[in-house]
Amino acid sequence: MAFSLFRVKYVPIYTVSNANLAWIMQDYLLGNGISANIEVEPCESGKRICNALPAYSVCVPGSRADEAKRLADACEAVKISGFLSAQL
Repeated sequence: MAFSLFRVKYVPIYTVSNANLAWIMQDYLLGNGISANIEVEPCESGKRICNALPAYSVCVPGSRADEAKRLADACEAVKISGFLSAQL
């Protein structure tokens, strides 16, 4: 049985106030072989403009953060969904 004292550090690569967009991004990353989870962060005034909405951060292992960020930037589904939700 193997045991490791090292813990994998997850870093946020995509943060939105719409849970559906976070789920789309998580699914996209998982489909591309990158482990991803969603963490809910309460709004903290002073750090960002949030209109009292919670933030949903898609987090990936730090070693895959650069690759995941490139995929996130190229994810057309999130761009289209974000545009449509802004129009409502």
